[in-house]
Amino acid sequence: MSKVNALFHIVFATKDRRPFLLDTFREDLHKVINDIIISKKSRLHSINSVTDHLHMLVDLNPTVSISELIAAVKACAHNWMKTDSRAALFNGWCSGYYACSCSPSHKTSIETYILRQTEHHAIHLFDKEIQKMCDVWNLSYHPEDLK
Repeated sequence: MSKVNALFHIVFATKDRRPFLLDTFREDLHKVINDIIISKKSRLHSINSVTDHLHMLVDLNPTVSISELIAAVKACAHNWMKTDSRAALFNGWCSGYYACSCSPSHKTSIETYILRQTEHHAIHLFDKEIQKMCDVWNLSYHPEDLK
């Protein structure tokens, strides 16, 4: 039997980075996203969001591509928000995302980082955070990627 550990730190934003991920429904949104990830035979280790973007740490099933998972999360979460009056102002997700595979030895520190997003963004701007992540992950940064 094959064994795979495919941890990914995933970040994506609301369309035009509008502040539509509100406290009033955030916990329910996270549960919906967890259910979507489970339906893709994957495991959500950690999730957190602030008003304009979210972070997830996912153990991706090897039969599912990262793009397939993110497309499903965005589509299903969008559909759920369109039916919930608390999220009436939500107008969609950005077209892109950032994702990086992670060593299992870094899992705890990444989970801590994700869970502390509210405190983190009280000090750090999202654009600077993404630029720093791109530097660490050796990805090119383009400000329009998360619009």
